[in-house]
Amino acid sequence: MRSRFCLKTNRIKSCVRCNLMQPKSFMKKLESVDWSNLGRSLTFVNLGILMAVSPLKGESLSIFLGTEIKFPAKAGEFYQVELSEDLETWSNVGGPIRGSSDAMDRFTKGAETKRSFYRARRISNQWTLVWNDEFEGSTIDRSKWINDVNANGGGNNEFQYYTDESENSRIENGLLIIEARKESYQGLDGSKEYTSARLNTKFRGNWKYGKIEARARMPIGQGLWPAIWMLPAKNIYGSWASSGEIDIVEIVGHEPSTVHGTIHYGGRWPFNTSTGTEFELESGTVEDAFHTYAIEWKEGEISWSVDSYVYQTLTSWSSEGAPFPAPFDQPFYLIVNLAVGGNWPGGPDSTTPFPARMEIDYVRVYQWIE
Repeated sequence: MRSRFCLKTNRIKSCVRCNLMQPKSFMKKLESVDWSNLGRSLTFVNLGILMAVSPLKGESLSIFLGTEIKFPAKAGEFYQVELSEDLETWSNVGGPIRGSSDAMDRFTKGAETKRSFYRARRISNQWTLVWNDEFEGSTIDRSKWINDVNANGGGNNEFQYYTDESENSRIENGLLIIEARKESYQGLDGSKEYTSARLNTKFRGNWKYGKIEARARMPIGQGLWPAIWMLPAKNIYGSWASSGEIDIVEIVGHEPSTVHGTIHYGGRWPFNTSTGTEFELESGTVEDAFHTYAIEWKEGEISWSVDSYVYQTLTSWSSEGAPFPAPFDQPFYLIVNLAVGGNWPGGPDSTTPFPARMEIDYVRVYQWIE
């Protein structure tokens, strides 16, 4: 809930007119701007609005200066609000907005000290950033990520206890750190001799199709198994793997320069199958430097890349629950984790370095806007 107060008119209700009074030279420039991509002209509401946001539990009331912007929008179209001080150079205000059949009403934090112009540009024929985490805060953003806490071994006989302790997952110097440690841990699921973390975006970020990429540095060593992957938000075609799994990148620590990209599909376990391939770095290991791991996923096709080099494209799969392109025609969510041991990498040994760190610089999700 937001309360608004116009600092120019001293009225509770914000005033349109006071912000539309611009110098004549600016108004002439405004008349020359091509607004055809909007369909209609915009309505801008006064800068200098006092905004009060209801606090979350345990937090204080947040009050700040802001701007209210209103503009017409077609249902299903995407719009980007942009800001300019000279009507020539424009910068984005927030992320893309999906339009409705009604006028859109948006608030932005921070009032401008100079005369400013806003517009809402309709987005088309481009990849558009719809979700991201740059890990710039001091703590993990709980509106985007939740920790899995369990010792069930991920269905792969893994050795770790996944915790929500800061020793295992945290923000550090602009990076998401997932750290596996050799230590005894007792929890509701029993005890394990290793701890680590697994975070997911389920119901906080689910997407059907898009370009999903992460820039990360992976740990190496016998028994380490870092991964960035996706599962369906709802198993509408049945339990794993008939509803699918997309592995954007998996590393097994005894193969320090090999990247794996895979899909799992078909029937319910044990009647599932998988398809994938591996990619060898030209030089060095996945621990030596950050690399960008990505998929481009559209109807009937998924491509994998490392540092923008596409090394695999798949166009064939199946599900016992529905015809092609099922199961990869439904919303999926992201998972990032660092497993210890398991059926594929085997257990750690005396050469395995602990603590082992998986470092993620960013995660970004784009969708293609027609």
